[in-house]
Amino acid sequence: MHEERAHHLLVDPRHGDETCRTAIADEGLRHGARLGIGEDERVIVYPGGLNGFTRPGIEALCRAVGLVNERGYRCRLLRSGPVALDFLGGVPAQARAAVTDVGVLPREEMPAFLALADAFVQPGKPDAFEDLRLPGKLPELFAMGRPVVLPGTNIAALLRDGVDAVIHRTGSPEEMADKCIALFADPARARTRATAPSVRPSTTAARVA
Repeated sequence: MHEERAHHLLVDPRHGDETCRTAIADEGLRHGARLGIGEDERVIVYPGGLNGFTRPGIEALCRAVGLVNERGYRCRLLRSGPVALDFLGGVPAQARAAVTDVGVLPREEMPAFLALADAFVQPGKPDAFEDLRLPGKLPELFAMGRPVVLPGTNIAALLRDGVDAVIHRTGSPEEMADKCIALFADPARARTRATAPSVRPSTTAARVA
């Protein structure tokens, strides 16, 4: 016999609902004002918990935001999630000043929080952990209509680099900073990367004895 294995990329059904997205964005602006986001600041949003596996990637993202600022683009990283970022004392001062850790937010506040993003960045790099990890946040990030920068592992195999998402290969602060600056420097290009991937099934048959 043979077994059919189908891979599907699904996005939140809110994608494309402009009325819903506009309402969420308006609430996001009010949320941003409470957080002191400047009108000229670019915002990267990262929702995710801190643990021994995710710490290196999140620290690299914080350092990347410092590099974005160092290169002339005012940028803030807004992070939500459990466990405070306990490594910030060891990153450069410019990076530390650009990170706002809001902790755990009520679920009903998350859409407005995500709407603050100019881009989402999922840190990490291909390794034994990331290759088998599918961050549950990704469908929600894609549904928000913002560019998503993510590592070249796991679900990235189903995405077109520069079309469905922006893929980084090394997970280094320098590369993540470069990807974000390229988006911030070319808003028209960023808008073309802000459309959630469509559902594109890819089916392969595997023969099982």
